[in-house]
Amino acid sequence: MNLAWNQALQINEFLHDLADDLYDLTSSVQRPRLYDGAWRQAVMNQCHDLAERVRLASTAAMTRAEVVTPTLERLYESLNEYAGTLAECDNARRLKELAGVMSEQYEELRRRIRRYRRSHRAELGAAAKPVELRPLKPTNYRRNLFHVGMGLFGVLMYELFLTHAWAVGITGILAACVVLMELMRRIHPRLNWALTLPFKHIIRPWERNRPNSASWYSMSVFLVVLIMPQFAAELGVLTLAFADPAATLVGKRWGRVKLFGAKSILGTAAFFAMALLVGGILFAIAGPAMAPWRAAAMLSTVALAGTLTELACDRLDDNFAIPLLCAGVATLWMM
Repeated sequence: MNLAWNQALQINEFLHDLADDLYDLTSSVQRPRLYDGAWRQAVMNQCHDLAERVRLASTAAMTRAEVVTPTLERLYESLNEYAGTLAECDNARRLKELAGVMSEQYEELRRRIRRYRRSHRAELGAAAKPVELRPLKPTNYRRNLFHVGMGLFGVLMYELFLTHAWAVGITGILAACVVLMELMRRIHPRLNWALTLPFKHIIRPWERNRPNSASWYSMSVFLVVLIMPQFAAELGVLTLAFADPAATLVGKRWGRVKLFGAKSILGTAAFFAMALLVGGILFAIAGPAMAPWRAAAMLSTVALAGTLTELACDRLDDNFAIPLLCAGVATLWMM
């Protein structure tokens, strides 16, 4: 029993460390720097090192981790192919395609490691690493533009054309449709593939097998439109639409110093600044009548609430939480 416990614990730690290093590699190759010889050599070395560790993980000594073996075999091929492609040519498009494949394999490895931990829970006990592996969130400008466009379009429609009843009806139907689609995705893999295909350029790797952010966002928008005043609802939606992409882009580009987990100081500051800017513009255009000090306090606390929510959200999707909390804070100031 002690031998089985030691083996299960060693395998868990080995897979966990492997996944952490794969996360770092996959994050670093999203934007290939083909004209940087040192970068190319470092990435090729990382690929070869990880491929060797993956090969070791697939050997007979690791047969107890059979739940992850198929993923490891595919990952071994992808790592070698990426290193070979990087050494032989300057095909940035092909390298980005391979980076996407490795991103999906990383997410699959995360799922299978969780299954391994559940199936060996009794052997691992409290000694196993409790830290959850990080979801991969590569920079995606199309996703960011979609994020901004959907929020801005919805607010313009509500402000210029829709009554409250129409807005509730439309957002309610949309929320019901996305819930139905999420249920259908669980029925059969082919349905999941077909339903995510139209969004293949903006969906994140981990969202292919879990409820995606757009679904959480649709439900949040329905709730804020249903129960919050119009200005508060619009402020909550626009805070998410503009501030969240700003935090992502600034944090990934310049966020070297981390504040909490993967969240950086600069990314968090960018969220707060953008939330204040967007709130100020919206208030100047369609804000309710209130004293200037009260308006400034409202916009500042809404921006702060959104920033803290984005910073703290881990298991709960921030696309659901940020509009609700920001609209809720604004509503309190409007009472």
